[in-house]
Amino acid sequence: MGHTVETCRSCGSQQLQWEKDNGWLTGSVRYLRCQRCLDCVRVSGPPLLWIFLTLAAAAAVWGWWTVTR
Repeated sequence: MGHTVETCRSCGSQQLQWEKDNGWLTGSVRYLRCQRCLDCVRVSGPPLLWIFLTLAAAAAVWGWWTVTR
């Protein structure tokens, strides 16, 4: 079986490289970035991080909703 080769949607290049996010909270997130046009092709991170970010977003919406009602 072969592997899937991803291409940049903006320029069509296959010169892609994983780059680490430098944030203190999101340091385990990786970006697949095109080396030709520098667009972000895909984001990858551990499942637990996505769960925490979803909970934080839900809490922010709930807080906004209770204040503006």
